Amino acid sequence: MANAARTSYAFRATVAVKTLVIGDIHACYAEMLDLIDRAQMTDGDEIVALGDVIDRGPDPIATLDFFLGGAGRYRITSLLGNHERKHVRSYRKQTRAALSQIITRAAIGEEHYPAVVAALDAWPRYIERPDALLVHGFLEPGVALGDQLDTVLAGTMTGARRILKRCGERWYETYNGDRPLIVGHLNYTRTSEPLVTPTVFGIDTDCCRGGALTGIVLPDFRIVSVPARRNHWVDTRARWLASQPHAQAQRFDETAPFDDETERLLCAIYDLVQAENARIVADLRGAPAEDLGKLYAARITMPELAPLLHRARRGQLTIETLRRRFRTPKNVRRFMRK
Repeated sequence: MANAARTSYAFRATVAVKTLVIGDIHACYAEMLDLIDRAQMTDGDEIVALGDVIDRGPDPIATLDFFLGGAGRYRITSLLGNHERKHVRSYRKQTRAALSQIITRAAIGEEHYPAVVAALDAWPRYIERPDALLVHGFLEPGVALGDQLDTVLAGTMTGARRILKRCGERWYETYNGDRPLIVGHLNYTRTSEPLVTPTVFGIDTDCCRGGALTGIVLPDFRIVSVPARRNHWVDTRARWLASQPHAQAQRFDETAPFDDETERLLCAIYDLVQAENARIVADLRGAPAEDLGKLYAARITMPELAPLLHRARRGQLTIETLRRRFRTPKNVRRFMRK
């Protein structure tokens, strides 16, 4: 499958310049340099990051300098990922920063942070090339590229819920564009290997969590990868919390559990409960109102969902409800296993 996809999408034009498209770097600067070496990039070649170049990893400053530092050996571009977007929105007080943004902001320093935020906000939301379409998060089927929502392109929680509702988790199977689509944002294989389908390449392979950093060299669609040196996010988070005074560390520790991975799981639980609630409500259409509660309870086939389903039936289920219900990532994962 992988070989067929690469052959099908080989761009035959004769070009001297190579382009390395890199998945989510997350401040793993050393692995990024390893990948550039592995791809054999030379002076004048192009490097394009798919977004999420900062947060979680050990070297946000070096990574930002690489992408914001101006002319160098390579032509350099990055898309706006959901992490960069959250820096922009949290700085404007439109949302609350997660722990990974708090750590990166502290590393940048308040003197320089406004200029960095402005530079991040100027990054493109997608890139159209003759040989490929590059997006950080998702594409909504049936919507023209210029009309795609920022939340969808950047892969925010709101965008993810919209895509999950319309397309399900395997949303990429709905893509039917005239050129291959290369995305980051999610590790679809849950391994150190990229997703490769006849139409879509998903190249986030969780470098910051000990996986790998993956790229695609265009125009020949050659996949390159280097292993992560360690689970950087575990180390980065632990060092930060250890460096804080006890009271401050406790405050950050309370906000830290609901990072992006946990939020995605909460969204999956929310969508599962709402879908099951809709199924039961449809089954009970026309049932006597006085018997509705008992009839509803009798149709619940997954007892673990019962408290959440009754909340959904009363219109009281929200993502915030789920945050209060589960409290920690461990509880969320335990529930998902059930």
